[in-house]
Parts: sequence; C-alpha cells; structure tokens
Amino acid sequence: MHLIYENKYGIVSMGNTSDRWRIIDIKGLNLTDKTYSVIRYAAFGGQETVYTSSDARIITVSGDVYSENLKEEMERALRIFNEEGSLSVISKDKQRLIKCSRITFNEVERMGSYLKFTLQFICDNPYFFDLFPTVTGVFDTTGLLKTSFTLPCTFSTRNNKRYIVNQGDINTEPIFKIYLQNEAELQQGDERGYKITNLTTNQMIWLKYQLCEGEVVTIDIPGRSIESNIYGNIIINISDDTFLNDFTLQKGENLISVLNYNANETVKVECIYDNMYVEAVY
Repeated sequence: MHLIYENKYGIVSMGNTSDRWRIIDIKGLNLTDKTYSVIRYAAFGGQETVYTSSDARIITVSGDVYSENLKEEMERALRIFNEEGSLSVISKDKQRLIKCSRITFNEVERMGSYLKFTLQFICDNPYFFDLFPTVTGVFDTTGLLKTSFTLPCTFSTRNNKRYIVNQGDINTEPIFKIYLQNEAELQQGDERGYKITNLTTNQMIWLKYQLCEGEVVTIDIPGRSIESNIYGNIIINISDDTFLNDFTLQKGENLISVLNYNANETVKVECIYDNMYVEAVY
C-alpha cells in the first residue's frame, strides 16, 4: 500500500520501501457509514426509509517515521498536513484519489530519530476518484468518425449521439467544453445554440448562445456555472427549462445527444467527468 498526500505546500509519501514514512495499519477505505431518514406509521409495523446519505469519510493511518533529522522532517510534513489536499491510495493496479478537507496528527512515541504516529484524513466528500478525470469526445460529424480520433471531436448541425460510460459506483456530474472550429453568420431568434441531452436519463442543457472566434465555453455542472473565456459568466443564456443540478451521468452507459442549432457552424466538444467509487480496498 502506497499513500501520497499532496497540496501546494508539498508531498508526503508513505508506504514505499524508500519512504521515511512507514504504514503499519490503515482503516477507512471500505464503505462509509450512512445517515437515514425514516417515517413510521402508527397503524403499521416497521418503517419506510425516505432518504439516505453517506457520511464523511475518515481514513486513519498508524505508522512510524524515521529520519536522521527528525525535527526538520516533522516541520516539513506538518506544514503540508496543516492544509487541505488530496490523498492518493495506490495498491498494485488499483489507484484512487480522494480530497481531504482537514487532517489530525498525533505523536504516539518518540525515540531519537524514530517516531510513532497516527494520522486521520477527514474527507467531506466520501467518494474516491480516479487519479485523473476521464475526457472523451461527444461525437464527430457523420463521415468523419473513424476507428481512431483525436479529442475533442467535431459535431455539426446534425443531432449526434455517443455513449459515455460512467465506470464508477455513483452518478457523477460532468463538465462540457465547447470550442469554435468554424465561425458562421450570427443566428437570430430563439432556435439557436447548443442542446446537450442525456437520452438515458432524459436530462437536458440548452445553451442559447453562439461562440465567436477564439472563444471556449465551459459548462461546469458540479460548479453550477457556465463561463466563456472571453465574456465570463454567460449562464443567463440557458433556456428556462435548463437546470444544471439535474444533469448527471448515471452508472454505466449514458447516450448523450448534441444538437447544434447554429447552421453552418462547426464546433468541438469534450466531456470531462470523474468516475466515483465507494471504496479503495486492497
């Protein structure tokens, strides 16, 4: 088992044979506890569960650290542990990452250059991610898609469809990036812009907007924002029936449809998302 805690202040690596920090035991990589809301009825036995929520994750690590200059090593590590960061959990071919909001460090015993410790990583979001987000093209213009293609892919005024696979255990919220490839004349009226639909869940985003030369639009669903690299916040341009918090990628296959209403305009699109996992067992 190899753990890497990292933030802008540095890295603490634990568990590798060359590391100063050695892991003796680790807990908290299994399923987290859950909070349930239930309703009981006077005339009936039992109860009805109406709401379930996973609690924050607490990962507890016990181990020891050895350094000929233990004071300097502890000063360095505690500066890093004092700030939020990400914890990578690596075991053979399984690699997971989780965001940590705060850390507690306890010194158990010190003997010269040797120190025993316990660490607790508190993770407000209890789910693990892959080390890097998944990036996939939404689709390509008919006739251009081949067995291999370069991301992001191209779509035109056709209503294009592509399967995107969420390999995690939890529904996830994606980010869509739209790039202008070939500018067209300005469209008038209400039927314009870009409509992205998850046909599997019947969820939709319709951005009534037209990109200009050099513009990139980011539809950040987890961040609840739509930003242009030129004009800033453009979320006002969504349709009245668009709600960012409704759009998710369910577990497994999702058939994504993209419709570009801007005639003779060619844009590129990519979908960026995290597979989320309920465990990082080894």
